[in-house]
Amino acid sequence: MVHLASKKGSTLVIILALIGVFSILGVSLLMSNSQTDKERKFIINQQQLYYVAEAGLTHAFHKLKTHTPSDLWFEEEGKISAKLDSGSYDVTLVLVDKNSVEIKSTATLGKSKITRTATAKFLEDRRITLNTPFLCQEEISRQWVLNF
Repeated sequence: MVHLASKKGSTLVIILALIGVFSILGVSLLMSNSQTDKERKFIINQQQLYYVAEAGLTHAFHKLKTHTPSDLWFEEEGKISAKLDSGSYDVTLVLVDKNSVEIKSTATLGKSKITRTATAKFLEDRRITLNTPFLCQEEISRQWVLNF
């Protein structure tokens, strides 16, 4: 009879050990999923910040394209701000020299911020073509080019 009682106790110990092992596995899986979820949210947040900053650069560049260096709408520094559904951006335009402008876009999403910088240069290309021996035609191409 003593032999039967020891088997009943060992079964209980084995069942408790298995419950403990499965509980530890379950908790570790939950913690792993929680960490993965935090990493996924961080990556999505960084991607959204990047694209909001890019939107600021694009906005400023398109506004800049309608001007030549001689008729820029700012003297030393210009500012552009906008609020989007996923965040906001503040753009600062700084005149580097007479033909180039530095564009700095700072995107904000919640408490996170990122800054992207680019330089816009004004290029002017002149071409003279000879149509006849006495007639020349001058073509002038003016454009802003964005360098990251």
